[in-house]
Amino acid sequence: MLFTGATTALTLAVALPLIGLVGYLLPLLFGEDFRAGVPVAQWLLVASVFLAIRRVLANSVRGFGVPLLSAPSEVLSTAVFSVGIFLLGSDPELSSVGALFAVSNGLGCALLAFRVAMLLRRRT
Repeated sequence: MLFTGATTALTLAVALPLIGLVGYLLPLLFGEDFRAGVPVAQWLLVASVFLAIRRVLANSVRGFGVPLLSAPSEVLSTAVFSVGIFLLGSDPELSSVGALFAVSNGLGCALLAFRVAMLLRRRT
């Protein structure tokens, strides 16, 4: 689990400054027309943190010999996102979709972290 902690720290070290700087970077690199994309980019960066942690945890449990432990977290993320898109309606705001993606990945990550904690508790 040391590798998971190190990966989480490294992911946060990259993502957190980018979340703060994307408001300056997008217009600087791509022009003022892209300023409207800043909230979406920030939500997607939050989602990327949860997704990265979940991927590393999923690979870690495969190494423990429990490859299917991560499957419910994938199903939860997909279900929450799918239902959320349906509930947002036919013309959702892009930032709402980004927030939904972050929430669905956060829930999947939390479920997998809980299941991994339970697995480690049983093994010790």
